[in-house]
Amino acid sequence: AQNASVVAGNEEGELYCFTTGLSRNWNHPDSSTEWLTYIEWGTGAVSGSHLYYTHDTDSLYHFLTTGQFQSAYFHGPEIIMEAPVIDNANNVLFSTDSGKLYKLSQDLGTTIWTQLLSPGLELSGPTLGGTGTIYVGSADGKVYARNPADGSELWTASGLQGEVNHVVLGSGKIFVVTGMGYVYSLNPTTGATVWSAQPTLGEFLSAPVL
Repeated sequence: AQNASVVAGNEEGELYCFTTGLSRNWNHPDSSTEWLTYIEWGTGAVSGSHLYYTHDTDSLYHFLTTGQFQSAYFHGPEIIMEAPVIDNANNVLFSTDSGKLYKLSQDLGTTIWTQLLSPGLELSGPTLGGTGTIYVGSADGKVYARNPADGSELWTASGLQGEVNHVVLGSGKIFVVTGMGYVYSLNPTTGATVWSAQPTLGEFLSAPVL
């Protein structure tokens, strides 16, 4: 988070913010004045002084990095997949287990657009390119590139072997790992496969790091 803070949630449903020296800045909810939920927090995203965290997989919470709660977006029964991402205009993007991609305003109060990519199928968490292009994978072996303005299609790469679990960018390429142990490198402009390999027969669960 901003000002070199460390933010993490615990199994009792509290979200903590520490200094890098591990002195507590704040926590939410405050167990001295509020009931604990025992609902786990997901992975967060930070943009300047704004912090976003998924909660109980179907909710998205907005805090300031100084600890003030701002708003919550309740999205059930759909499950929010992985962490949200923040674009250059401070809008919030996330994907769901029903194949939808959402773009919300910074305060979570306005849905800017919604796109149905793979009906009824899980999507990976979205990834943003340098020009704002949104990349997301699906359970049926596809990678989608979407226009940030309205979510319209730029290209779709299909036929990848296995569920696309993670999509990352680096060195001018897209890198994808799948549930059948494949790694793909794709052209970010066209979606064409640059190369592919299957280094393992097992499922890749974690995102590749470049």
